[in-house]
Amino acid sequence: RGKVKHNTDDFEGALEDYDIAASIKPDYAIIFNNRGYTKYMLGNLNGAISDFSEAISIDPNYGEAYLNRGITKEMQRDEKGACYDWKKAAELGIKEVQKYIVNQCVE
Repeated sequence: RGKVKHNTDDFEGALEDYDIAASIKPDYAIIFNNRGYTKYMLGNLNGAISDFSEAISIDPNYGEAYLNRGITKEMQRDEKGACYDWKKAAELGIKEVQKYIVNQCVE
């Protein structure tokens, strides 16, 4: 239900649903990734990073959470952290991350 609310731009409602879901299934990484994305859309970048990090803690191979955390870090002007996350996402098979690496990460 949270995803449907998010997709219809009811971010506050989505956040409420994700909070409930996280309390029921605290070991389910996708909930934290989705809640992080909702927090990102609400402008809560620190909260978003915290949720993406929790998703990664639960599932260290969750490439989409690395992608999303990298995007959020970039918004906070943490280019080094963003590039680290994007490169990790690429290692985990997230193909869309290549555009970020090529355009934003200089060695």
